[in-house]
Amino acid sequence: MNLTSLSTVRELLERHGLRADKRFGQNFLVDAHYLRRIVEAVGFAPGETVWEVGPGLGTLTRALALAGAKVVTLEMDRRLEPVHAETLAGLDVRVIWGDALEFDWTQVPPQSLFAANLPYNVATPLLTELLRSGRFRRIVALVQKEVAQRMVARPGSPAYGVLSLRVQHHAEARKLFDLPPGVFHPAPKVTSSL
Repeated sequence: MNLTSLSTVRELLERHGLRADKRFGQNFLVDAHYLRRIVEAVGFAPGETVWEVGPGLGTLTRALALAGAKVVTLEMDRRLEPVHAETLAGLDVRVIWGDALEFDWTQVPPQSLFAANLPYNVATPLLTELLRSGRFRRIVALVQKEVAQRMVARPGSPAYGVLSLRVQHHAEARKLFDLPPGVFHPAPKVTSSL
């Protein structure tokens, strides 16, 4: 199934009677080029587990699994269950249904990997929890560009603040690249960054 084709994504949503839900911050990544770049940035060995939050239609989830990762993903929108049964069938993926902000991240094995197209409305508190858990050797997160700029801001710069301090206390943050709104469905009104 080609989840990087906008027509396929539209057909899948229509067939299941779904639309992206703003309550869940759903903007589905539908660009093969950027998916490849995200998977490469995670840097996992075949068979290694990658944790994910908010798989949406399963686009990034599929890309990770097809590249050889075992994926454990958390999703709270139960409407997507039949979609996942279709898009993730036969892949090494385990879906945990629930709220990632209520999940006990300290139970994740040390030195784990994380990758996600994070809903903008939970990105900051979730990244805070992931960092505080101390369980991840690499976190690759797609966030709003302004959030990414605050995460990597240096002391004394206008974007530097509590988020900068929090992230840099726990990790070395790097902004890898920007993604234009047009690579998502529906297109958000902002630019995203990895």
